[in-house]
Amino acid sequence: VKSTIILSVCKRGIFMNFKMIRYLVGQLLAVECGLMAIPPAGTDGTPYFAAMKELFEGLKKDLPECFNTLSMGMSRDFEKAIAEGATVVRVGTALFGERDYGVKK
Repeated sequence: VKSTIILSVCKRGIFMNFKMIRYLVGQLLAVECGLMAIPPAGTDGTPYFAAMKELFEGLKKDLPECFNTLSMGMSRDFEKAIAEGATVVRVGTALFGERDYGVKK
């Protein structure tokens, strides 16, 4: 059985420390999970990716049976994300082009 858990507080995300994440994951049985990072638009994502990789490695060390996915990087910065250890990237814009949100300029 594979479970997916999504915690969405707001577009700016949520900060959780190791202790809180260990507690939450420890409450669940047989869960596969990972972390996802999207740096602020218009910034160099490298420091954000590096910080997420450090968090991921710490959690993976403590809970190796759970943490197996590090999703970071999008069409504009996936190369940097891969260099920092991403196991999943999102490249929809590179494949399908920019989205039309119906906003008139």
